[in-house]
Amino acid sequence: HKLELALKTKADFLAACDKERVDLTLYSDHYRNFIFRIVVNPKQVLKDLKAEEDKILEPIKGCENIIIYGKIGQRVQQILKRVKYNTRIRYFAVSDIKGNEPEVLGIPVIAIDELMEYKNQENTKIIVAVGKSTQEEVETNLKKLGFENYFQAKEIM
Repeated sequence: HKLELALKTKADFLAACDKERVDLTLYSDHYRNFIFRIVVNPKQVLKDLKAEEDKILEPIKGCENIIIYGKIGQRVQQILKRVKYNTRIRYFAVSDIKGNEPEVLGIPVIAIDELMEYKNQENTKIIVAVGKSTQEEVETNLKKLGFENYFQAKEIM
């Protein structure tokens, strides 16, 4: 079914280009490149997407509870949505609740030290989604609190 969709996207895109109904400047570089990849080799695009999904799912397989710790968590949430794991996100965790919204995308935002009940649970993973400048600080905080069930978001992105 996905291959049929990719081939239809390719055909529709090429037909629109022939009729000069496509303004490529309206697309971001990311989407423009994605469309061109579909046009050139839709089967390879599907293989690449499957490999990306497998990479995302590997560290979270079997998890019932996912906690995203950090400022780039919305991007991680979008990735998890693509593989249908976004419904398992229980919280966005932060080091300090002060200055943060009470929820993001309908998901509660909670200080990490209030989530001790999830510490090292087999069915729980914490995805550290912070910039390079704060990675070490966040990992130190998690270790200090006794969390071991975490990994860096860059492992799935």
